[in-house]
Amino acid sequence: MSSGQQEYIQKGIKSAEQATAEDKAHNYEAAAQHYMTAADWLFQAMKYGAMNPQMKQTIRPKIESYVKRAEEIKELLKKGSTKKKAVADTSTGRGNSKDNKGDEDDNGDPD
Repeated sequence: MSSGQQEYIQKGIKSAEQATAEDKAHNYEAAAQHYMTAADWLFQAMKYGAMNPQMKQTIRPKIESYVKRAEEIKELLKKGSTKKKAVADTSTGRGNSKDNKGDEDDNGDPD
């Protein structure tokens, strides 16, 4: 993996951590923006040069989950709802929402 890829992954992780912190703090607009930024950085890492298949397999579901959560937040904000769906517990990677089933490790760390 090139240093550029590693840099993109680190930026993606940092954005994901910011997103989950904003999400937990109920700052949904900021959370959605950070989730999308995290997905963008990770997507760039996948596009940037050669990456082993195992790393791609790890990163791709992260991208999908971040985009999905950003879309959920945007829909909730559009509807004016003050309630939100449960977010995965980032310390265990287990959520209490049916939308989070199957997420193994959602703490933003692609390893």
